[in-house]
Amino acid sequence: FKPDLVGVSCMFSQTHASTVAVVNEIKRLYPKQAVALGGVHITNCLVSEKLSAPLLKDLQPADFFFTYESEIALKEFTQIVNKKSEITNLAQVYFNSCDEKPYFSKKMTPVLPDELNVVPAQDLMNISELSDHGTIGSFYCLREDGTKFSTVLANRGCRARCTFCSVRNFNGDGVRSRSVQSVIDELKHLKKDHGVTHVMWLDDDFLNGHERAMDLFQEMVRQDVGMTWDCTNGVIAASCTDELMAAAAASGCLGFNIGMESGNTKILREIKKPGKVETFLRAAEVLRKYEQIN
Repeated sequence: FKPDLVGVSCMFSQTHASTVAVVNEIKRLYPKQAVALGGVHITNCLVSEKLSAPLLKDLQPADFFFTYESEIALKEFTQIVNKKSEITNLAQVYFNSCDEKPYFSKKMTPVLPDELNVVPAQDLMNISELSDHGTIGSFYCLREDGTKFSTVLANRGCRARCTFCSVRNFNGDGVRSRSVQSVIDELKHLKKDHGVTHVMWLDDDFLNGHERAMDLFQEMVRQDVGMTWDCTNGVIAASCTDELMAAAAASGCLGFNIGMESGNTKILREIKKPGKVETFLRAAEVLRKYEQIN
């Protein structure tokens, strides 16, 4: 086994076909290169008896699958490969390239502050070049041409329990947050070192915790981050208070989606949405005051 590893993340089931194509191309170009896959789609399929068989069939060339939030498990895996850790520490990894196909289900998901307050290694991703080859989010048309953009994750998980959603299956119960300053540091790094002036928040519950959200927006202004942002993933309508929306607008918000799903009270109750029709209407009244927030 060569200790060089190519990692591929498959976030959504809609990108399954393109993920298969990417893995096949990597193996065509570098047949001896080890390939590891992870992400929400991979996890949901592997833990389902019904879905795991077609996943394994389509992704036969992949050597390893990592489930759930696996940055700690992947780091430990590389330590084991390099004989710097014990094999008993294998976690959240499925061996796809051997006959037995063992799965080590022990979890090592990030919980502690020093595990969450990590700025990604954007230097390895050519962040400043990505904007030249595509776009992301629902509000790209509101940015000026040539804008460099990126994504940032401030919270993991969601307070809601919507029946149709897999966030809790992947992230677990509740919400874990990075420190506000670690998020600010990442934004400053993106702007200073990569020329990024717009970010899309990847959070599933970006406005979780009124005081924390207020602190983030106020610090973005106080520390002169100088960015615009959007939240395409969506926010919970109950969090759209006048105070918080004023702070969001001041910090550079261009727009966000609100997860409504239905205007039918019965359906909202059945799918356990954390809001009623009245909640959405109250949010609309607040947002009418802030025309810059789409």
